[in-house]
Amino acid sequence: MQITNNGRRVKFKAIQQRPEMKPKEQRKRRPTTYIPPQDHSWRKAYRKVAAKTTNSPLEVVA
Repeated sequence: MQITNNGRRVKFKAIQQRPEMKPKEQRKRRPTTYIPPQDHSWRKAYRKVAAKTTNSPLEVVA
């Protein structure tokens, strides 16, 4: 067998057997979603809207 690159011979060594692949270590991923703190302004705005509705899924604690 002869391998060439741009018309030149390339030295190579034939592999007798395919090398075994080592299994990769699986990493545990942290949750990437941001959860704002209880006193964040987003939550305050939601509490105002939730307090006005009769079927509010959030319990309003004043």
